[in-house]
Amino acid sequence: MSRCKRIYTRAHAAVIFWLQGHTADVVSVRFSPDGRFLMSGDRNGKIVVWERQAQEDSRLVATYNTVYEVGHLLWLDTRRILIVDKGGPSGNPRFYCLVLEGVGK
Repeated sequence: MSRCKRIYTRAHAAVIFWLQGHTADVVSVRFSPDGRFLMSGDRNGKIVVWERQAQEDSRLVATYNTVYEVGHLLWLDTRRILIVDKGGPSGNPRFYCLVLEGVGK
């Protein structure tokens, strides 16, 4: 079952993204430095990246799965993402670098 997420502006309570694709609770959301992309990570370790197309509309750009629950997401630039998971039972987080092909050029 997919869970839909809405991202609102605080000032106007207007929907700026309508996101689909996660089956677990979203624990981290980050906009790209240029505001064109949004990525989110969930408790199952799934990362989803969308490109903003129009008000309340978005295009799925990429998905990626980590081993454990997403801890932190960070845009390094408009194409590279640093992902840190929570490390599971060992408590040793894993680091991933995801490069989005064909975007941000």
